[in-house]
Amino acid sequence: DYVLLKSVLNKDGLLSASGILDNAIHYSLAPKMYDEGVFQICYPNQYSAARELSEFLDEQAANDLDDSMSTDDAAMMSSRNISSENEEGPPQEQEDTSHLLKALEHGRQNEEELNATYMSKNIGESVRYGDQIQLKHVKSNKYVTVTTTQTAETERENLVVVLNTSGSALSWLTVMPRLKIDQEGDVVRNASDVYFKVSERSNEYLHCSEKTIADCDDKLKEANCSLEKTAWKVLIFDHASSEEEESDLRCNDIVFLMDPEAKAYLRLPAPVSNTGETDFMSSGKRRQSVHAPGEGQKVSKQPRDAFMEPFFDPGLVDSNCMWLVEKKTPTNGGKLMYEEEQYRFRHLNSHMYLSVEPKNRWHKSVAVLSTLQGHSNKHRDAEEYKFVSSGDTESGSTLFFLHSAHHRSANQENCIHDNSAMFLESSNARYLKRGDYNYDKVDGKAVFDVAGVAKRNDGL
Repeated sequence: DYVLLKSVLNKDGLLSASGILDNAIHYSLAPKMYDEGVFQICYPNQYSAARELSEFLDEQAANDLDDSMSTDDAAMMSSRNISSENEEGPPQEQEDTSHLLKALEHGRQNEEELNATYMSKNIGESVRYGDQIQLKHVKSNKYVTVTTTQTAETERENLVVVLNTSGSALSWLTVMPRLKIDQEGDVVRNASDVYFKVSERSNEYLHCSEKTIADCDDKLKEANCSLEKTAWKVLIFDHASSEEEESDLRCNDIVFLMDPEAKAYLRLPAPVSNTGETDFMSSGKRRQSVHAPGEGQKVSKQPRDAFMEPFFDPGLVDSNCMWLVEKKTPTNGGKLMYEEEQYRFRHLNSHMYLSVEPKNRWHKSVAVLSTLQGHSNKHRDAEEYKFVSSGDTESGSTLFFLHSAHHRSANQENCIHDNSAMFLESSNARYLKRGDYNYDKVDGKAVFDVAGVAKRNDGL
C-alpha cells in the first residue's frame, strides 16, 4: 500500500522529502504538498550481488590510484610491457578481470529481476508486526536509507537518513508494535501506531528530532536514525494497483490537459522570483516562496491568468504544462472517478491551483440586482468567467468535477483512464473552454485564452 507517516506527537505534520532536487528527508509540521509525503511499503530487496559488485569496483579504483602514483620510470616500463603483451593478445590478468566484472554485473541484474518478482508476488499481502520492509518514496522512487558515514545536523549524536536510488541493507526496517495489545505476527491495521527499527543497526530506530531545523524558512524537523524511538501513525493513502489497472489515473498523478483539435496544452506562466527571474521552489531547506517577498524586497507581480499554448511537437512540451491531481481532501488517494468527487489541479512548477473567477469584479452586486429583478438565471448564463491561478487551498473555486465527453453505459466502470476525453466543471458550474487566439501574449508567443462557460457542450 501507499501510506502517509505522521509522528504521534505531531499529528498535523508529515514525513516528507523532495527526492528530485535533494535526497534529504524531513518532518514537515505544516505540510502543503502531500505528494512529497507518500511512501510505498515494499518487500525487502536483496543486495548481496550489488554489494559484491560495489566492493569490486572500489577495489579496482584503489588499484588504479596506486598505479597512477608510481614513479615515471615504473610507468614507462609498465607501458612497454603492456605494449608488447598487446601485440600477442590481451593480458591474462585483464581478461580475467573483465570476465569477473561481467559476471558480477550479470549477477546484480539477476538479483534486481528477482527482487521485482518477489515484490509483484507480494503486492496485496498484509503487513504484520515483526515483518521486514522497505519504505520507497513514491515521487522519486528512492528508498529511505540510513547513512553510516554522516551524522545528523540537528541531533549530532544520531545518523543521517536520506533517500537512496537503489537502497541497501540499511534500508531494511522492521515494523514493531507501539502498544502492548499488539503482538508480533498481528496484522498492521490502518492508523496503527508503530516503531520502525533499523534491521541492520542494534536498537536504532527511524526518529523525528525534537527541535526544528535551524536556518529554515519552513517549520521542519529532522528525520534521523536514533536510539530513541519515535512512534509513527501509518495512514493508508492508496492501495497498490495491479498490472490491469496501470492505465487508470490516480490521485497525485501528473497529467497534461490538452485540446486535441488545436494541440494546445493548459498551463500557467512560469513562476517568477522576487528578483524578476524565472524560479522554481524546492523542498527541504526551501528558498523563500516566489509569491511571498521578504522584508525590503520589491514585490514582483505574478501573472495569474491560465492559457493554452499550442505544441505541434509533443516532445517540446515543457513542465509548465504539467498538473498534479489532488482530491478535495489531499490526504486521501485512489482512482480518479467521473462525477463522483471533486478534484484540484496543482501546477507542477509554481504549486498554484487552477481556479475560476468572474471577469467582472462587481459580479456579486450585479448578481443581487439580477435576482431581485427575477433574472438570476439569465445573468448567470451571461456572466463571463476566466481560469486563473490561486494559492488558496480552501477555496471552492479550485474544485472541479470531471465529466466524460462520451456516452457511458450504466454498467461501464466509472474510473478515468489515460488519454480520456472529458469536460472540466468548476464548483460554480463553469466549464473550461479554449478561447480566442491571443497574439504576443506570453514572451512573444501566440497562445489561446481560456474561458469559463455555462454550457457543457461549449467546453473542451
